[in-house]
Amino acid sequence: MTGSWFERAAGHLEWERFLPALLGRCRGTSARRRGLAFAATRAEAAGLLRETDELMALLERGEHLPLGDLRDVEAHLARLQRQGALKVDALFDLLVMLRGARALREFLSAQRKQAPALFAACTIDPALDALLELLADAIDPDGTLSDRASPELKALRTEIS
Repeated sequence: MTGSWFERAAGHLEWERFLPALLGRCRGTSARRRGLAFAATRAEAAGLLRETDELMALLERGEHLPLGDLRDVEAHLARLQRQGALKVDALFDLLVMLRGARALREFLSAQRKQAPALFAACTIDPALDALLELLADAIDPDGTLSDRASPELKALRTEIS
């Protein structure tokens, strides 16, 4: 987005100072890497303000988005797209992210009437639950590969013991 009105608005908002301060408070490296941009249209800005209003209303009622342990899985997904294999620590990151996605989906589903814009903005495919269950069976809570991951692994571990 360019133009004198945009540059004036960014200047009035001290965007060059605000943006690094805001991104520095983000928990995930993905957010810091992607940055933050102005809404491209008036309609987009209005939608973002609706989402913000709904989130503030939830917070005022003591409801918090379940965003516990966020993991940056972008590199893992890129590796999978290239037909690469993932190590167990990367699979554990995906497991944690999928658990968080399910918790967020369930929370927003329960809040759908009070927060329809947030619900619409955070569509999370419930079909991912099948992958979540598969990973949960294969990875122990401490992040190590479970004997349940495959019969061959269980047999090898039994043989070694």
